Amino acid sequence: MTHEQEIYLTHIQNKEHQEKVLNLLHNYKPNKIKKIDVKMNIRLTSDIPINSSPRRFPIIEKEIINEQIEQWLKDKIIRPSTSEYSSPVVLVKKKDGSSRLCIDYRRLNKITVREHFPLPLIDDLLDRLQSANIFTTLDHKNAFFHVDIDPSSKKYTSFVTDTGQYEFNKMSFGLTNSPSVFQRYIYNVFRDLIKENVVMIYLDDLVISSENETQGIERLQRVLKTASEYGLELKY
Repeated sequence: MTHEQEIYLTHIQNKEHQEKVLNLLHNYKPNKIKKIDVKMNIRLTSDIPINSSPRRFPIIEKEIINEQIEQWLKDKIIRPSTSEYSSPVVLVKKKDGSSRLCIDYRRLNKITVREHFPLPLIDDLLDRLQSANIFTTLDHKNAFFHVDIDPSSKKYTSFVTDTGQYEFNKMSFGLTNSPSVFQRYIYNVFRDLIKENVVMIYLDDLVISSENETQGIERLQRVLKTASEYGLELKY
């Protein structure tokens, strides 16, 4: 969780309830003591390796790419690779004007066997929200990086830049099965709370619906406790 922005709770009328929510959020810290046995396994329809040469970028964009790679290496999101597979990188502009380093996995995705863990239907989620008076929303920070890639599949995630070749230890954005695998992962984390209608999840968005402020605080506390036990990084 980050504290870079102010948390606005003016919609909560009770000052005591405001303080309780602020304390819950400010004191949240991932403390991983539980693990879900969900990993990304990549199966291909062809044995012919896909490989690409590094793309050229202006110097300023190279600096952005290299800075991100160094951070990923430090965080053990990626590792150096000697794989016969490789995909090129691309910089994507975000809404705030900054750039995000992504991997162009289009060629790999074309020969990847699809997984079919279903995403929740939006209409079903909306139906469940109709009886609620209060909504609390949380997002996962770097959601896909919570999921490990099976050791046998890491070679397929390899990518190249002008500084070298790397592969992912954690599930990467851009792989065709990442949304389905993450939904399966996060469903297993919050399985009990989902069954109790305490929380609804669509990819990296968590929605806690409540009838009143007291129930909302109790449900938020339960969701944060579970998230902490599984080491989830959150933002809001």
